[in-house]
Amino acid sequence: MDLHFEITGNGRPVVLIHGGGTDLRQWTFLASLLSKDYKVIAFDGRGAGKSPSPIKHVNYVDEVLD
Repeated sequence: MDLHFEITGNGRPVVLIHGGGTDLRQWTFLASLLSKDYKVIAFDGRGAGKSPSPIKHVNYVDEVLD
């Protein structure tokens, strides 16, 4: 998988998924708060931030699970 992601904290995992027109920086403040009690996983979706644009059809759910 070539998506850009950041993991902070420890504990039960929480995955933060941004909306269109943004990237994982949207979660900077919230991730720092959540990481005190949880393992926070934030990523740039296809074509956002530091993740590459899709070349072919991708299953976004499968990418999050990976």
